[in-house]
Amino acid sequence: MVRLLNILAIAALIGSAIYAYTIKYETIFHAETIVKLQHEIKWEQDKIGMLRAEWAHLTRPERIQALADRFLDLQTVSLNQIVKPESLPGKAQRGDEIGQKLEALGTLAGGVAHDFNNLLMLIQAQSERLRGRLQADDPAYADTLEITADPDRVIEQAARVLRPGGVLIYDTVNRTLLSRLIYLGVFQALPGTRIMPPGRYAAARLRAPAELAALLDHHGLRNQDTCGFKPKDARSLVRAVLARRRGQITDEQIPPIVSFILAPHSRPVVTYLGYACKV
Repeated sequence: MVRLLNILAIAALIGSAIYAYTIKYETIFHAETIVKLQHEIKWEQDKIGMLRAEWAHLTRPERIQALADRFLDLQTVSLNQIVKPESLPGKAQRGDEIGQKLEALGTLAGGVAHDFNNLLMLIQAQSERLRGRLQADDPAYADTLEITADPDRVIEQAARVLRPGGVLIYDTVNRTLLSRLIYLGVFQALPGTRIMPPGRYAAARLRAPAELAALLDHHGLRNQDTCGFKPKDARSLVRAVLARRRGQITDEQIPPIVSFILAPHSRPVVTYLGYACKV
């Protein structure tokens, strides 16, 4: 009888331990989910702020006035356009209300299409104006090459706004065994060191310097130099990643903690940077 009670007590103890560990790991999983959602919310808020800034820039009164003077043939109000209330035509007779509503709906749709076309024209004019303000020595900067599935499009747009002699500065991640281990494993997969949302990096989006140089050359950008860079002390990177994982620091606080140095005389192993000139 005593042995049976001991077995039951041990079984209950094991069951309690399993339940406690289950609750613990579920708590950790939900905490990670909350952190991920907070990062996504911050990212969306930054995007909304950027869109609001762009909209405020596009709808500046002086800019609208300049565009109206340039594209619209507006005239000041003359005296013969001012009339008395009794000179206005009387109220139209009640007719086919459904037909009138349909006609008004068609007019509204046409007006919306016209307004949208005007807005598109204004945006295109602003894009061309900004493109025209770029000087030959104005640099463009690309920092999305390792997270985009279409780097050809990114480089094409960068080359489009550069004049001959313009400079494109870039930094990205090489496709090596160590870079996959760090970016796909440590930064993205391992629970204890994960600081990036799943799917941010993929092996197919990591590119060797020779591949990137070929893409640049395809769009008329001659790669001038490529140089690897790395942490001066790997331990500082480990400390920064662990602190970021625990939520003690933000992404903006990582660079001051981790001192990066250039490695111009060695082959880029993980990250590299460079610049290309438009021919």
